[in-house]
This record gives sequence, structure tokens and C-alpha cells, in this order.
Amino acid sequence: MHIRTLTVCLIASWAVSAMAQPPAPSVPMSSPNVVEVSNVNAADGVVAFEVTVMIAVPKTVTVQRIVNVNGQQQTVVENRVVTTFERVVKMVPWALKGNSAFDGSDKKIADADLWKRIKKGDSVIMAQGTTLDERWTKVLKPETIILLTTPAAPSTK
Repeated sequence: MHIRTLTVCLIASWAVSAMAQPPAPSVPMSSPNVVEVSNVNAADGVVAFEVTVMIAVPKTVTVQRIVNVNGQQQTVVENRVVTTFERVVKMVPWALKGNSAFDGSDKKIADADLWKRIKKGDSVIMAQGTTLDERWTKVLKPETIILLTTPAAPSTK
């Protein structure tokens, strides 16, 4: 009887603690990146940035090397695959819907006000998270624009 009572109490306490969890936990912002705004589309609620990334590209190169065959030096031509890196410029969109914008003094920027403040060529800070990290905001000017991208929900699989 005591084990059954203990089991019921444990299950009830787990259920209560699960129900008490906030529906959308705050996620501290990741280390930010400074990006330059390349396009602003207020009608669609989207800001775009050009980001340069390095991508690995396999290439086949022909090399000549000298080998020793039965005491004779011979030139051998070989094809080898090497990895090179190329710069690629990608357009990265950021949509206000589902995300948030703050200023450098940790105040949320109203949706309509964001489109008045941000323009092509501006440098803004971009990071993932739902809350600002004080370590970053205390060194920023109040007029700085911070765009936070809400991280994807964790997989339940």
C-alpha cells in the first residue's frame, strides 16, 4: 500500500511540475554577428543581408611526378582530386514575423518603428535567441538595431 501511495504522489508531482513549465522558454542570444543590410522590404516585413561564405569544392588537377621504375626515373602523369575553397555570396532573409527587434538599450522596437529606422546600407547586429544578453547590450549605443531570430523548436523525436 505504501509503494502504491508513493508512486501516485511521484506521478502527481511530475505532472504538476510539467504543467507549471512556461510555454515558451526564453533563450539567451547567441554570439552576435554584425551584418550590412542589403535590402529592406517593409511591405513583406523582410530585411535581407548578403553574407559571404566559403564552400569546399572538389577539383581534379593533373600533376607530374618522377618515379623510380627498375632503376630508371620516369615521369608519371596523375589526376588527383583536391579540395579548394571558393567564396560565395548568399542572400539571407530575416522576417520580422516570428522574430523580434531590439535597440541597444534593450528596448523592443515596435514593428512599424523598425521599418522607419532600418535602411539599406545600415550595419545591424544579428543573433539567435529570444532575450538579449546584458554582456552585449551594455557596450552598444542605444540607436543600435539588434535583430533576434527565434531558434527552431527542439525535435520531439
